[in-house]
Amino acid sequence: MTKFFLILDKKIFIFINQIPHSGFLKIFFNFIDFLGNEIFLFLFLSLLFLLLLFKKKKKIKKLSILSLSFFLVWGFSFFLKIIFSRERPFETIENTILLGTNRSGYSFPSSHTTAIFGIFFIVLEIFNSKILNLFFFSFAIFISFSRVYLGVHYLSDVIFGGFLGFFGTKNLNKFFLKNLKF
Repeated sequence: MTKFFLILDKKIFIFINQIPHSGFLKIFFNFIDFLGNEIFLFLFLSLLFLLLLFKKKKKIKKLSILSLSFFLVWGFSFFLKIIFSRERPFETIENTILLGTNRSGYSFPSSHTTAIFGIFFIVLEIFNSKILNLFFFSFAIFISFSRVYLGVHYLSDVIFGGFLGFFGTKNLNKFFLKNLKF
């Protein structure tokens, strides 16, 4: 059964990665990839803290607990990379079209998608805006797709990373709210 899923994962990777890499798509997905890097996301969280500090001080505690949950889950994704030690597709599949900036380390799970789906959960919890939620969900999907398109992750890496980021942050946040006294 496992072999079947690995073969399917490889075939889906090849299909997505071999979509023509035209000038526009190359620029677009490299830009999306840049916006999904960890430094940019950390800056986004910092900016969110500052915004709430001046506008909605009541939400600072909530954002603090969410951020703690997020960073623990995101850090856990790097631990999982070491445990699974899955090579990146461009290291094992011939004729992979490789683009993008983040090409080091192991593949599973995608820390980019763990991060962006964790951030997406934070946005859902902090803001009551269907438009903003839809924007961040779409952004998370584009980042996830870009990781496969750019040749650095299998689809299973980004699916698991997305679930880990969203549900890991959600459940750890719920645990902290229930068990920590502030």
